[in-house]
Amino acid sequence: MHQTPPDCSSGSLRDLRLELEDVQSSRVQEDVISRTENKVKELENALRTEERNKSVLTNTISKLERRIHELSDQMEEEHRISTEQKDLLSQRMRSLKRQLNEAEEDASRKEAQYRHTQRELAEERETNSRLQRQLLDQHLQTKRTESMKIRQTLDNLRLDLSVEDEDDDKPETDSVSKV
Repeated sequence: MHQTPPDCSSGSLRDLRLELEDVQSSRVQEDVISRTENKVKELENALRTEERNKSVLTNTISKLERRIHELSDQMEEEHRISTEQKDLLSQRMRSLKRQLNEAEEDASRKEAQYRHTQRELAEERETNSRLQRQLLDQHLQTKRTESMKIRQTLDNLRLDLSVEDEDDDKPETDSVSKV
């Protein structure tokens, strides 16, 4: 047991003990308050950091959404252009096919015309050859005929000359007799 000083009364001791308990309780509360205030400051700092991170993320998300929208618009434009080009190429292919068909038909016509012309040319050559043979035959016939006529004429002239020679011989006698 504790001895209490004689001048201390048991009531004042009790007051001191109460006061001591109050002081101790007050220190514990101050510690708790101090720790709580520190924890609040840490949480406030963490909250500010999270708000900054949230702001950065919000900005990044906004930028990404704008970029997605730009890319989406670009893809739509490229799709529209590719569709137009596809349509143009389809039209061009149809046009080229039509031109090819027309060219093939024209080539077929020209080939048929060429074959027809070749046949006509062959016929003309054959006719020309036949006519040249006929002409040559006629020419030879004409030369023979002319040759025969010339011979006959020459024979006749010879005869005439011989008759004239005879006549020439006779007329001298005739001319002598006439004179």
